[in-house]
Amino acid sequence: MIKKILLSCAIASFLAAVEHGAGERIQIIDGDGYQFATVSLTDISRVHCGSGISNLVYSKEKNIEIKSTGKDAYIKILPKGVGDKLEYSKNPREVYFECGPKTYSLVLVPKDIPAQTILLKIDSADVEKASEFEKKDSYQSTLMELIKRGYTETPPDGYEVVRGDQTNNFKELKLSLEKKYIGSKYIIYEYIIEAKTDIGQRNPLQASVFTEYLTKPLVVSIVKHTLIKGEKTRMIVVGARG
Repeated sequence: MIKKILLSCAIASFLAAVEHGAGERIQIIDGDGYQFATVSLTDISRVHCGSGISNLVYSKEKNIEIKSTGKDAYIKILPKGVGDKLEYSKNPREVYFECGPKTYSLVLVPKDIPAQTILLKIDSADVEKASEFEKKDSYQSTLMELIKRGYTETPPDGYEVVRGDQTNNFKELKLSLEKKYIGSKYIIYEYIIEAKTDIGQRNPLQASVFTEYLTKPLVVSIVKHTLIKGEKTRMIVVGARG
């Protein structure tokens, strides 16, 4: 039997602290040629490369600032004007990211939306790196760290990012698999739960309701357990691979 564990209060507090990330849109870039990606017009958006960003090229004259810190690059659209008369241009900007052996050509399209996260997909998982990450700590600590990585959209080294392709429609809600992070022994799943009716305190969302629709779940964590009709929340699952 696969051992299942519950999140500690400390982990639950951490996940509540990152609940603001539920509004962010995750975009996976995995094609060749120019790829369009939306970024926030006023907030800082993030680009993540699991193997590290070795170089980036862009035109500073187009009112954009990008700072790279290893595996992440942070994008800020710079305004024009002074004081209360600041204006943000929605014109697209071209940026080139060197991620591992590949160069990604992105056309960034600013929009009036919250901060965005853009994942540069590596062609295949580095099994050795993923295995090293999974063995460096205790079983329980590793699973809890994987839950954190799922919430912060920061896959461990060697984990492959794959688009989700599963939707389950129920009377009360819709459950959609957004993406998977595939490692050596474990897989992180990110689901979006959308309420079709009010889900209140008398009958809140419980992980046990979804177990039969999940693949070898070890840890299940739902950000928000009560929803109003049309509201969404995230569910992060760590499952056994194979």
